[in-house]
Amino acid sequence: MKALRALVLIFVLAGLAVVSAQSVSPASHAQPASSAADAASPSKDLAVDSHSPQLDQSKLSLQGGTIESVNQVTNELLLKTFGGGNTRVLFDERTHIYLDQLTQGRQRDLRRGQRVHVDTSLDGTRVFARNIYLLGELPAVESRGQVESYQASTAELIMRDSALGTSIRVHLLPSTVVTYNAQPISPINIKPGSLIVVGFQSAATGRVNASVISVVAQVGDAFTFAGHVAHLDMRSQLVVLETGFDHRTYEIYFSAPMTDAVGLREGREVTITAVFDGTHYNGTNLILAP
Repeated sequence: MKALRALVLIFVLAGLAVVSAQSVSPASHAQPASSAADAASPSKDLAVDSHSPQLDQSKLSLQGGTIESVNQVTNELLLKTFGGGNTRVLFDERTHIYLDQLTQGRQRDLRRGQRVHVDTSLDGTRVFARNIYLLGELPAVESRGQVESYQASTAELIMRDSALGTSIRVHLLPSTVVTYNAQPISPINIKPGSLIVVGFQSAATGRVNASVISVVAQVGDAFTFAGHVAHLDMRSQLVVLETGFDHRTYEIYFSAPMTDAVGLREGREVTITAVFDGTHYNGTNLILAP
């Protein structure tokens, strides 16, 4: 009897051991709590900073100009655009600053007077700089206009640009070449009212340095123009002539009535002699082409 009870006890204990073993999962199949949490949350590489507002990708533009002022406290700069006017531009840690096309710069590299190109977008209703490119010496460009003044003591010439319709300051260097009728002249012979063509470069400071100045016309100079009549205004005694060799247009006014010019019409080939008075070309003779 005792032997039978001992045998039953052995079978009971063995059954409890099997049940206990089946209720515990092997350690190799257990998932750590941290791994489960990572699986349930987005990848850290895909996380978005909720504190950085999203930019309007549909309002991208590129602006160029000169930095008028920089406020490193409010992260704001005032840009004087090349086309005229001022624009306030914001920047922050999202802004990429380039000292040239490749070298990465920092916010402290932004200084007053620097010429820049700014890749902007809208941050709400404000203009935000995505990329700022600091410009060094720019390639030489050409400007046509009329001399307003020249100061020999400062070697500064002020001209009214005919394309922009605004006045620009041009600095002459010791190496600047000045010519008139294809002959070199001294800069002091540049008279107000003269028509000039200037080849210049803009430095990073915004200063415009002239490399070549060609005086096209001075007050009292006489010219002969040949081309076709692009526009004719008999009331104003105005002939707009387009030359055949460079396709430039010239407004030529006549003081005497042009009623004697029988056959004068738009499109007609003509030769006109005119004198430049500092404001207009005044026609003195007009010959119709056969």
